[in-house]
Amino acid sequence: MQEQSLLKDAASSKDTALSKDTASSQDKESTKENTVTTRNERFVNYLLETCNNSKGFAAKLRRADNPISEYQSWELLARFGIDLNNDYQRVTFVTISAVIARSRANTNGNMTLGFAIAESYKDNKGNDSDQAKARLLRLLTCRNSLETCRILKPLFSLIHSKVSLPLDYIHILNQLSFFDKYQQSIKAQWAQEFYRWPLLKANDQAKADGKENNGHSNKQSVNEELPS
Repeated sequence: MQEQSLLKDAASSKDTALSKDTASSQDKESTKENTVTTRNERFVNYLLETCNNSKGFAAKLRRADNPISEYQSWELLARFGIDLNNDYQRVTFVTISAVIARSRANTNGNMTLGFAIAESYKDNKGNDSDQAKARLLRLLTCRNSLETCRILKPLFSLIHSKVSLPLDYIHILNQLSFFDKYQQSIKAQWAQEFYRWPLLKANDQAKADGKENNGHSNKQSVNEELPS
């Protein structure tokens, strides 16, 4: 009996230690991911501000996604802790750098990638357009972040030519940064952003109509208070 009790205690101690190790590992992973998202936010905000203040800086970064001139962005990437020897990480950041430099955006926007693809075809049935669906499906077949960045290059050009509102570059950079780890989840995010386009458009229109009605009501109440 005593021997069985000792065995149970040993097993319990082992399970407790394993549970603590697992929790510790998860905490470390969560901290690491939070560090990445914080860095990504600082990176995007720095690019937006500096590109708007320096035409030379913006011109240099517009060529960052070209393998021949990519080296011109390496100093910037290194300052933000990007591993230049890691192709997956480096290409992700040079892609976003070039996109932001070409966009002429003043601030980070709210438009997600999937929504922006559908919005680019708003004059041709939006997310019900065969061309829009083909663009999305090609993106969803990408096997890694390198291929994804290659497919995104012409896609970003299309979006910037068709959509006036700025993209959420921070969100997109986070998605690309974690693509190789959470590929299925991120692809699902892009698909959901795309297929929810009609609903989100309707919500935006309802909000706009609400503001107009509220403005009209306010004017009426003010006029009613004026002396005759």
